[in-house]
Amino acid sequence: MERTPDPKKRIICYAGSITKVRGVLELVNSLPLANCRLVLAGNLSDVKFKAELEKSPGWPFVDYKGFLDRKGIEDMYSIAHVGVVTLHPIVNYLDSLPVKMFEYMAAGLPVLASDFPLWKNIIQDTGAGVCVNPLSSEAISKELVKLLENTEWTSEMSKNGRKAVIEKYNWKIEEAKLLDFYSNTLKPQ
Repeated sequence: MERTPDPKKRIICYAGSITKVRGVLELVNSLPLANCRLVLAGNLSDVKFKAELEKSPGWPFVDYKGFLDRKGIEDMYSIAHVGVVTLHPIVNYLDSLPVKMFEYMAAGLPVLASDFPLWKNIIQDTGAGVCVNPLSSEAISKELVKLLENTEWTSEMSKNGRKAVIEKYNWKIEEAKLLDFYSNTLKPQ
């Protein structure tokens, strides 16, 4: 997939379930301050939450696409400058490895992620993006501005993220670890 983001457009993206604990409201509220557009893809089935989002001052900055197939997601990634994964710090997410973070990296998107220790280690070690307090729209907007205005920096992040996925964060590497684990676990003693 070739990325062709228009430098004149300030586009960020989020793909996944659209719920409160996934940090979508804080992200939407950050948009006016960051002066950028959010391409938002995923199921938004909670009627009350949808109404809350639509009342947000950031909603006019959102291009809501609904559920997209793989091609639609690739098209979205190809025009975006930053991929966002600012989930709330709930127990289910703190030690998780979000697929979308690695998808963004594989697509060559700089990542703006929650500042959970595990995620922060991955993002800092790879140089693929920055981490932020996911509960602060102001902090999110400040980081978005930095990312959108420093194209040399984000170009480096793009390369770093792709390299990390190719060299470390992929099924081939994980498959070898899993098979080794099974082999060691199932050995007769």
